[in-house]
Amino acid sequence: MTEASVPTPEAADRVFEWRETFSGRARLHVEQGAPGPVRVEGWDRDEVHVKAVKDVRGPVGEDSRRLLEMVEVWMERQGDEVRIETDMARPFLSWGVSPRVRVDLSVKVPRGSRVNVDSGSGLVEVRDTLGPVDVDSGSGSVTVARAAGPVNVDASSGSVTVEEVQGDVDLDVGSGSITVTRVSGRVAIDGSSGSVSAAEIEGGLAADTGSGSISLCRVAGDIAVNTGSGSVGLHQVRSKSIVVDTGSGGVEADFEVLPAGRYRFDTGSGCITLTVPPQASFVLEAETGSGRIVSDVPLIASHSSRRRLEGVVGDGSARITAETSSGVLTIRTSGPGGHVCGAPKAHCGAGGAFHPAAADPDNSTRSSSNAEHRDAVLRMVAEGKLTAEQARDLLEALGVVSAGDEPGRREFESALREAEAAVEAAAEEEEEEAEMVAEEAEMAAQEAEMAAEEATITPEEAEMRREEAEADREDAADDAAEKEGPDGGRRSGGRRSGYEFEGLG
Repeated sequence: MTEASVPTPEAADRVFEWRETFSGRARLHVEQGAPGPVRVEGWDRDEVHVKAVKDVRGPVGEDSRRLLEMVEVWMERQGDEVRIETDMARPFLSWGVSPRVRVDLSVKVPRGSRVNVDSGSGLVEVRDTLGPVDVDSGSGSVTVARAAGPVNVDASSGSVTVEEVQGDVDLDVGSGSITVTRVSGRVAIDGSSGSVSAAEIEGGLAADTGSGSISLCRVAGDIAVNTGSGSVGLHQVRSKSIVVDTGSGGVEADFEVLPAGRYRFDTGSGCITLTVPPQASFVLEAETGSGRIVSDVPLIASHSSRRRLEGVVGDGSARITAETSSGVLTIRTSGPGGHVCGAPKAHCGAGGAFHPAAADPDNSTRSSSNAEHRDAVLRMVAEGKLTAEQARDLLEALGVVSAGDEPGRREFESALREAEAAVEAAAEEEEEEAEMVAEEAEMAAQEAEMAAEEATITPEEAEMRREEAEADREDAADDAAEKEGPDGGRRSGGRRSGYEFEGLG
């Protein structure tokens, strides 16, 4: 490589510039070994322009001048490739105090060029290049704006911002906040600690972080979120597959439910609030370890209790699974405008639970829906699909039967007792029918056995058995006469039988 040698007259020892004409796009490689920012910008010229400025901040004097001389900047071109490197020696200074030395690097490239930046320490900005970008940063914030993917960023520490990318984005961040907006492809995020915010993503998103909140808004495509600790918020997302798993932290999701979609939300500790469109169809499985479940969706439940709710909404084409070890779990329908990105999140706890009556102050608009819920639940009790306790918990969760509505509760309890009685009567009838079938089967077996025996005995033995059977019938008739009650009915050791057999009296 050759050192650039086009210094400005007034700062010949610290400012370097380099220009070269290109017939099209370039491939830029920057290795910033010295501390300092790197700024790369795309423009409409067929030219690469590089400007490097050495700077010393701190004590001035002969040592500072010698240090500036030891900061090296190289620039080289091979075909369509441009390489820029900076490095800094670290001599022993007699003062015992090291001045702060850095190199400010600014590069302009034709739009559509490929950019690769490796920076040890300092800010990195790549803007308006409209081409692929790779950034490897030790420490310092990173910004990539208006690029054509793929965009790859590997940053040990420092915030990362990516916006307006045509293509895929892959981010690996050790510590620092992450912001991604307006990406046409898929976004993959791997972070150790720091918040994640993403909006207007068209190709789906996967995020895996150790700690920090995650907020997604207007995301389309498959979504997979996994964080050790931190709240998760999803708003105005449209996906056939959503998986959210957080060790500790609340989950709030406002999403469109698509046919055959699969949606799973899981938190170790924290509330879960799910908001779905009123016309959504899905199978629901919701469970909380210590907490309660609140729902206003028109659910036909197969299981309902304070801590577990299962059932079907509409045709059940999609599936929603939600589970929290501790916290309130709320499933509700969205209003006309849905949720707005950045809106305050619902609070976790009794005060933040969703109450259907509060959402619709005009109770008259809900009366028909409440009646439908109540009738559906009572039918399921009468069919033996729900117990009375499960029915009470479900209707209380739906807001159909409240503790303050004494007339409504009495009416419901009366209908519930009738449903339970119908179940008991049906069970008794089934039991009696089963007993009768069993008795008839036993008699048929005995007759078959007798017929088989008669086929193998002599006529004399058959005559003897007929005489013994006649004697047994006479004895049975005498016993029955002695047990006959005053009303002419027959008594037995158990409950009164509803069947009479001919030939016993």
